[in-house]
Amino acid sequence: MSDLDVPARIVRVTIYEDRADVVREAQLDLPPGAHTVIVRGLSPVVSDEHVVAHLEQSGDAPPALFVNDARVERRIDDGAPPVADAAQRRAARHAALERLDDEIADARRALERHGLAHSEALAGLTRFIDAAARAAGRGEQAALGATAALGAARARLDQLATERDATRRRVHALERERARTAADSRPPPTEPRVAADLHVVIGGAGGRAKLVISTLVPCAAWRPTHEARLQGQSVRFETYASVWNNTGEPWRDVELTFSTARPSAGAELPPLHPDRLSLRTKTPEERRTIVVEHREETLPESATKGTAPGVDDGGQPRTFRAAGASVACDGRPHRVLLGGFEAPCATERVAFPELAPQVFLRASLKNAGGAPILAGPVTLVVDGAYTGTGDLLYVGPGEAFDLSFGSDDRFVVRSKKRRLEDKKLISQNVVHFVREAVLSQTGATTERVLVHLRVPVSEVKQLKVLLSPQHGTEPDAKPDDSGLLRIPVQLEPGVERRLAVAFSFDTSGDVRVPDPW
Repeated sequence: MSDLDVPARIVRVTIYEDRADVVREAQLDLPPGAHTVIVRGLSPVVSDEHVVAHLEQSGDAPPALFVNDARVERRIDDGAPPVADAAQRRAARHAALERLDDEIADARRALERHGLAHSEALAGLTRFIDAAARAAGRGEQAALGATAALGAARARLDQLATERDATRRRVHALERERARTAADSRPPPTEPRVAADLHVVIGGAGGRAKLVISTLVPCAAWRPTHEARLQGQSVRFETYASVWNNTGEPWRDVELTFSTARPSAGAELPPLHPDRLSLRTKTPEERRTIVVEHREETLPESATKGTAPGVDDGGQPRTFRAAGASVACDGRPHRVLLGGFEAPCATERVAFPELAPQVFLRASLKNAGGAPILAGPVTLVVDGAYTGTGDLLYVGPGEAFDLSFGSDDRFVVRSKKRRLEDKKLISQNVVHFVREAVLSQTGATTERVLVHLRVPVSEVKQLKVLLSPQHGTEPDAKPDDSGLLRIPVQLEPGVERRLAVAFSFDTSGDVRVPDPW
């Protein structure tokens, strides 16, 4: 059995949430018999149990070569270069140092000549100026033509100064280059490291075939990121894959496939535990009184927040491909463009006084790409200027979504709450709860802002939430099913605009409602 070292190039890499599948290919031309093909330079963290090697042979004839065994062997590599290569590099560095020394000596001699010529020209110019001044004092006619000669002498002096400065810069550049070359001549410290080699036992009648090796490695991951550029009334939206590679081997000019599948997740259904329900009889107090509680409902957190987030693919595994990409093995994120689209959008300024004291620029658009937008962070750019980073949830093809492009510093928003009580002589007093918002702007033009206010929504029939238009400023505003009121406001420069929404509770029976403020 003969051993044969074969170079295998990485051609495809499939990256999952926490691992990568690396595919190598090598061309073989083997004589009859048994051979051990050795592929060196595998990642030291390769999974031995997931190594797959097979042969692809052309033609319709029966296969003449077979893979009998494939195993990974690890060794300690001290990192020292071969003796012949080290000697060649030392000789090349020595020749480079000698060449730089000669160039530096020539440049210093030239600098000395330029400096001497500049000094002589400066002394001659000084003597010429003194002679011309004395001649002018005596009233001689020769002093009248000294101006042209003085200009020529100064031009010559400036030219010599420029040549001297250029030669000085060249000397400094050559000295820096020699220092770098001398530093590179010292051998770098080497540390032993683990190297992995794949030994593939192949037998048969011989012939040509392509060896395809698939290995699974950890220390690789990817996450989707996005970039949205707002220009006028359109948005350029691009999706990138942020790739981390710390497997021990770089990926150069390979086909990258980004998959949302989860190979580590089990295929078995989780066990179902019994969920027992029990009943009890209400107490007399519980039957007489209904206690209502206030509850704040918020949107779910984005899938990109928290520790070690996964990829939200909408429940269906998806793949994205990028050809001819390179990812260095440095453990840092590298961005690879996956695709994008440009879509028209509707922009408006919106305010949420209860949540933030700013006015935000919002763009509403649709996913015009052929693929869904995966959940992830999105970089926001307006007219070429970076405005911030936001979060985006999963958006299906053709689905509408909103993007916030930061706050507008021209606007100021203030919010407050108060109570008003209408005293009744016969019936029960009515308490009105008022929510106010005060908006102002320091710009030079009138701007439109869509203000969002809200009132509570009742989930029990014994309690009703009634608007109190007599205590509010927007009698025509009506809340939607979630209790939100969207009020358009025209803000003039330097003028404050006050908005108020009031509501009260109407209860039937023995219902207790806590104070919402």
